[in-house]
Formats: sequence, structure tokens, C-alpha cells
Amino acid sequence: MQIGLHTKLKAMLWDIPESMRTELSDKILADPVNVFLMDDQLFIKALNSLKWYELTRLISKQNLLALLTDSTINKLYPVQRRKFYSNARRSLSKFVFEGDTSLKLDFVNDVQFRRGSPSDTIIFSRTDNILNILSN
Repeated sequence: MQIGLHTKLKAMLWDIPESMRTELSDKILADPVNVFLMDDQLFIKALNSLKWYELTRLISKQNLLALLTDSTINKLYPVQRRKFYSNARRSLSKFVFEGDTSLKLDFVNDVQFRRGSPSDTIIFSRTDNILNILSN
């Protein structure tokens, strides 16, 4: 059984009165970016309470990148959570966003095209050297 996002938000806000909890969770669902921009402690609660896929569904990846500032990440506890969101921000920064479309830029083989020269062996002619693995 999957718990809805509205229910998870209300559970996240356990420390405020029930009437305000429902109102605030409705506001978050309606306009999460502005609510989290106005109250970084609320955003930190969301980072500590919600799973990654729930956050990206609630807030777009582009907006999540904008909200994940150094200041916010440094307020997270424990250290592993800070590392997770620091790595998430670094990973999201490789994307170019345009509307609902995203393009990931990743320079996997950022090395020279060729190093050294091939050599002839008894079994194969023109055997490549170990320096050229993943270089082209």
C-alpha cells in the first residue's frame, strides 16, 4: 500500500497543530517552490522526510537544483544526508533544463583522442596500448 504525498506531508508536519498541518500541506502541494523559498526550515524537513522520487515529483529537478543551496545543505543532519544532497546537486547541475525537457551533459571521455602508438604482437597486429582504453 502506497501512502499519498499529502499524507506524508502531514506526517512530516507532526509538530504543528492539526488544523495548521492540513492548511500548510495544501499550500506545499499547490506551490512547493515558493513555500520552501519562504521557509528553509520547512524545506529541510522535506529533505529529511521525503524520498528522492517524492521530492522530484513535488518539485521539478530544475527547482530542486535552485533550492539546494550550500546554506540549506549544511543545515542537514546527519553528515551522510549532507553528502547525499551535495552529490545530488552536483549531479543535477549537469542537466540543462528547458520546460519539461532536460538534457544531461556528461563528458565521459574527456581525454586526448590517442596516446602512444599501436604495437605489433605475435597474435595480433596493431595492438592498442593500455593508455587508449576509453579514449575514443
